[in-house]
Amino acid sequence: MTMPSAANEATNNHSTARRRSSLMPVAYSDALMPSLQLAKSSRIARRFAAVLLLLLVATVFLMAFAPWQQTITGAGYVVAYAPRERQQVLEATIKGRIFRWNEELVENARVSKGDFIAEIRDLDDSYSLRLQGQLENTESILDASKKIVAATDGQLQAYRRVQTEIEAAQNAYVQSATEKVNAAEQKLAIAEAAIPQLQAAYDRAKMLQAAGNIALEKLQEIERKLLESQGKVKEETANVSAARAELLGKQSDREAYIHKAAADVRYYEGALDKAKSEVSKAEKEQFEMQSKVARQNAQEIVAPFDGYVVHLSANSGSQM
Repeated sequence: MTMPSAANEATNNHSTARRRSSLMPVAYSDALMPSLQLAKSSRIARRFAAVLLLLLVATVFLMAFAPWQQTITGAGYVVAYAPRERQQVLEATIKGRIFRWNEELVENARVSKGDFIAEIRDLDDSYSLRLQGQLENTESILDASKKIVAATDGQLQAYRRVQTEIEAAQNAYVQSATEKVNAAEQKLAIAEAAIPQLQAAYDRAKMLQAAGNIALEKLQEIERKLLESQGKVKEETANVSAARAELLGKQSDREAYIHKAAADVRYYEGALDKAKSEVSKAEKEQFEMQSKVARQNAQEIVAPFDGYVVHLSANSGSQM
């Protein structure tokens, strides 16, 4: 097998390079190929295209971040976002007729807060006086009701003190009667304790006198002491019964007096509650009358806030 030498390979590579270098100037040379002038774009066109590309990129960037809005045509009305800034109707707080009107006030006129708009007068000229009289009468009733409450409360406190005193006094009476019963029972017990001894002495003396050992006078003396002791027992028994009856009476009186005092306290508690309810009723009537008088005195209509007059629906002399 025959292998090419290194000299032959170098000769071949050099020939190939010469052929390529000889073709390149011919393929891209305007002098050798004038038709290439028609296929190339001008320098101005290239610059213009570059400027348009930059403007397009800038436009896309601005559209991504810039706010935008759309506009359409149609019919409707505009309402303010804040409720206080929306269109509001001004009405009179009382019934009556328009006595005086702001002559400079016309539709679409601007008004400031507190500007005079109109003055209202009552249809009945004496109505305001009657309201004032009713208010004064209600205030008098309220004052009288408050005085009744104060007086009733004073009586209630007095009866509560009386109730406490009565309970203390009746308890003391019952305690005293109880002590009397105890004392009478002790005396009765002492009197009864002496009877057996005297009875035994009498029986022994009677036997001795029958045997002639003692005199009759001695027997009679012992018998007298026995009879006195028996009488003492009867007396103390009666005293115990009387003391017990007195104790029952004191206990009954205590219950009666305490119940009477409690009933008086409950009566005045009810009277106080009733008087307080009358005060509450009078205060309610006073508040209602004060509200009516205040509304009646508010006869001037003024602008509640800054704004524009949209529509006028009343004239001077008309009723509202």
